Amino acid sequence: MSEEFKPPPLPPHPEPTEPAFQNSKTGRQIYKLSMVEKDLSHLLTVASNAMNLLSLPQMDSPDDNLAQGLERQEAFVAEASVYFALLDRVQETIKSMLAHIKDAKITPSKITAPPPGFVPPSLGVGRPVAMSDEEAQSQKEMNRGLQEERVERDAWKAILKSLTKLQEGLVEPSTGLQHTSDVHMDDPK
Repeated sequence: MSEEFKPPPLPPHPEPTEPAFQNSKTGRQIYKLSMVEKDLSHLLTVASNAMNLLSLPQMDSPDDNLAQGLERQEAFVAEASVYFALLDRVQETIKSMLAHIKDAKITPSKITAPPPGFVPPSLGVGRPVAMSDEEAQSQKEMNRGLQEERVERDAWKAILKSLTKLQEGLVEPSTGLQHTSDVHMDDPK
């Protein structure tokens, strides 16, 4: 008879140390959700390790330090077991959260959605601009953070660089004349 493989038990989550999480059922549920987030990141790491163990040993780099031969199979079984144990724990915690929401009788009408057309504020830090109230109202829609401004600036620089390279390719360096076979400005196609 074959023995059924049981995954190793996962270490329990640490108890919340902040009073906000200890004093109420909702606080404890929020803390559990934060632990689910950590479990999900750990789950992805374990999945990555398992996938690496499934690759051909010839493809391993020396830095990978992956097991070889039968040890590789055993390591994969161990990683897969941890993966499924984590997946079970995440599933159980989410089911517990849903039961808590049902128990608290939180209806969808209590969860307010943003109004139609709502645009969340930018994640970057906006540049301060001095303007009147009317200008500020019209500028509100165009408010972008520093990161968004940098992305746009870099995109325009890349466009300029591409156009410059394209223009240099159409002009002969020695004569400065354009290649007429390459330029079709009047062609309606």
